[in-house]
Amino acid sequence: MLLDSRWRPSTTPWVIAHRGCSGHLPEHTLPGYALAIEQGCDVIEPDLVASADGVLFARHDLGLARSTDIGQRPEFARLRRPGPDGNEDWWIADLTSAQIDQLRAVQPWPGRPHHRDGCYRIPRFSEILKLLLEQRRRRGRNLQVYPELKHPGYFLDRGIDVVELLYRDLAAVGWLGAQAPVPVQCFDADCLARVRDRCGSRVVQLSVELPALQSGVHGYGVSKQALLTPAGRDFIDAAHAADQMVHAWTFRDDQPAVDLSPVEECARAYAFGCDGLFGDFPDTVRAGRLLASAEPVSADPPISILALTGAAIRPFLPALARLRIRVFREWPYLYDGDLDYESRYLQTYSRSPRSLFVLAVDQGRIVGCATAVPLCDEAEYCQAPLRAGGYDVGQILYFGESVLDIAYRGYGLGHRFFDARERYARSLDGITHTCFCAVERDPGDPRRPPDARSLHDFWMGRGYLRQSSLRARFSWRELGQPAESEHDMEYWMRALDRD
Repeated sequence: MLLDSRWRPSTTPWVIAHRGCSGHLPEHTLPGYALAIEQGCDVIEPDLVASADGVLFARHDLGLARSTDIGQRPEFARLRRPGPDGNEDWWIADLTSAQIDQLRAVQPWPGRPHHRDGCYRIPRFSEILKLLLEQRRRRGRNLQVYPELKHPGYFLDRGIDVVELLYRDLAAVGWLGAQAPVPVQCFDADCLARVRDRCGSRVVQLSVELPALQSGVHGYGVSKQALLTPAGRDFIDAAHAADQMVHAWTFRDDQPAVDLSPVEECARAYAFGCDGLFGDFPDTVRAGRLLASAEPVSADPPISILALTGAAIRPFLPALARLRIRVFREWPYLYDGDLDYESRYLQTYSRSPRSLFVLAVDQGRIVGCATAVPLCDEAEYCQAPLRAGGYDVGQILYFGESVLDIAYRGYGLGHRFFDARERYARSLDGITHTCFCAVERDPGDPRRPPDARSLHDFWMGRGYLRQSSLRARFSWRELGQPAESEHDMEYWMRALDRD
């Protein structure tokens, strides 16, 4: 069942960016929310807590030690004390908003990237609303923000009413009422009733276990462990019959299901009937929606970009193999491909945890793809010419291909493919150059179409230089030929400029 469109950013299930893009950047930061939107999420999800002087900030915990740099700031040492659970920490309700503004976010998960620790401020909810307004205007998308009120009873005991603070921030931007793009979630049913009465907002009851259906809520956010069960399916059906939405939490690449990849786990949850998934890696959740054939069929803009790394691409390899065969039949490759070869070739990329696949998606269909992988993970015949030329193959990100169905060319997607791969190269430690190979054909080749255009100007415009001394020979079977033959390939390279 598809719920009334006013409850959703589109007519498809939500991709909910849990704490922003918290798998890639420190959780609850403005750049993290912006990256999640760039990755194609529909909803950003901040947890809200309050300062001593009544300002809502985005943090998951009452204590600040886990997700900020407060422990490295001696000026705050005197504020460390035992809290409600007996553990010593710096408690957000003890600090003023001006003090919290001095802190910087850190990644609380040890196994996740820490390269941006200490870079970003702790955002106020008012700043998150401003970001969302800007992104909605710029992108023309019905993006939503899905705040969770944390520990409302704890704050009330200290004379801080988070419902009133929420009302103040929403009223400031005119986002009160059920039509506002701000559903509100909480584990506390009494708090949700107050939000509904004071703000007029849609409210969502959070629960670890399957809850009883309630007449006063617009939906439920339930743990995936409880929801993705036979009883959970019955609950989803009953909630849909009552015109209520059901969201599952939390999907994490680094905490995958035992028998499924992270993308497949998300796809299964969408197919199960969930109306949205909370995920720390929004790109993976969106890939799961694509795999479940639940992507928007009328998006604006119609062509979107989805970037996946390593094994996350495996469910899409058959579609990419068919795309490569289709596009490389054209000049200048004239490639007569087969699915067996394509499968072996693409496995080289999917096996590397640092490979990148940039997909162009139009109404749920993959219409283009660009790949990249550290050259040291590529085949030896790709590495050898650069190693012989004195380059360190561990410092080069190699661009494998950029293929796009003919109807989608000329709309800037080639630049978007290069932008995404170069941005990825900058995120990898030790990468100093990017490069690719291009086939060299005789200009007088009678098979050359009259309207064929060289891409040399495009590549040079992006800063790539032809490396005439670096050549390789790749083998493939051409159209009309009985066997593979070797082809001259020339390298193009640029030094990576870092932001």
